[in-house]
Amino acid sequence: MNFIEAKEKKKELDKRVDLASKTLNTKYKEKTIIGTVPDHTKRSDQYKKDLLEYNEAFNLLRSFNKYYAKEYKREINKENKARYRYG
Repeated sequence: MNFIEAKEKKKELDKRVDLASKTLNTKYKEKTIIGTVPDHTKRSDQYKKDLLEYNEAFNLLRSFNKYYAKEYKREINKENKARYRYG
C-alpha cells in the first residue's frame, strides 16, 4: 500500500466512523439529567447494534492510524508543512 492508497483508506474509515456517530446522535437524542443515554434505551437491541457498529468502526480507524502515522510519518509531515506554510 502506498501513501495515496493509505490516505484514501483513512478517508473511508473516517466517513464510516462519522456516519455511525451521527446515527447514534440523531436516533438517541433522549438524555438523562447528567447527559447520558437512559438505561431503557441502552437495553434496546437496536441501540446495542448501533453502538457495536460505531465501536467496530472506531477500533478499525484506531488500529489503522497506528500503522498509518508510523509508516507515513515523513509524507504526513511534508503535506502538513506545505498546507500551513506562511508566505
